[in-house]
Amino acid sequence: MKKPSLGLTLILTALAGCSTFRSPDIDPINLVSRLEPGMSKETVRRMLGEPAKAEFNTRADAWHYCRSGKTAHEYAVVMFYDGKVTNARQLTALVDDGKTPEHCEQAIKPVLFPPAR
Repeated sequence: MKKPSLGLTLILTALAGCSTFRSPDIDPINLVSRLEPGMSKETVRRMLGEPAKAEFNTRADAWHYCRSGKTAHEYAVVMFYDGKVTNARQLTALVDDGKTPEHCEQAIKPVLFPPAR
């Protein structure tokens, strides 16, 4: 029986490192606190997954994440400039009246981007 070559082993190892596995238990709202200024969009996407909504303005981007709850919706927004994280914030909105949408995605507000430089 032939043994796999060292080259094939290295290629398979490299390819395995390129795959992205995200557990369904990963909560992007809680992971936002781990983001650091300067991280790339791809790194954020691997950590948090696809945003519920994304906005673009010249060189700035805003990615919105949210989680719906019975008593509150939780939100996070990640701001990018030239493809790098500049800021990330979290907030909670109480669901205490009949005016709050049932699903958090319906309540995401647009970001007011500063004027382009």
